[in-house]
Amino acid sequence: MIKYRCLFLGDFYRNRLIDGKLYDDHNFYNFQIEVIIPIDYDTEEEATHCPCSLRFELDDDGHAVLRIYSDWKQGIDKNGEWFEHVDGNIIDTIKWEEHWKYKISKSKVISKNMKLVCDGLTDYVPDATPWDELFDIENQPKGWVNTVEPLAYGISIVQQKQEQGCEPA
Repeated sequence: MIKYRCLFLGDFYRNRLIDGKLYDDHNFYNFQIEVIIPIDYDTEEEATHCPCSLRFELDDDGHAVLRIYSDWKQGIDKNGEWFEHVDGNIIDTIKWEEHWKYKISKSKVISKNMKLVCDGLTDYVPDATPWDELFDIENQPKGWVNTVEPLAYGISIVQQKQEQGCEPA
């Protein structure tokens, strides 16, 4: 039986703390991350509309992890400002050492010098910087998070074997 999974492609910047508030650090590199969402869908159409979202957070052990959430919200708030944030339940927590669950790359130039439109194949290089180092975790405030902005979604085909004894007679 064939199942489908959503391939999430998103980008993020390193955060830095200025006057008690977190800002994207455009004096560093821009990063792209690809993650296959661990949910099987029956159709390609369902996988295309996967509502999941990604966010880097501090785990209980104080290390940066990537969490996959079951939902995200976006729209215009009552003040007329755009909002977008993760929501729902945690589907998976990925540690930096679990390299088989993601692919990450960084821009060849720092963010403030990047072209307006970039090509993921030519303007980025593979990156394996530990997330604690990348985000300078020791200097981040309690409750630190870094949301991955979605760029695109792809579809991955998953082949599943029929369980023995479960085939119809």
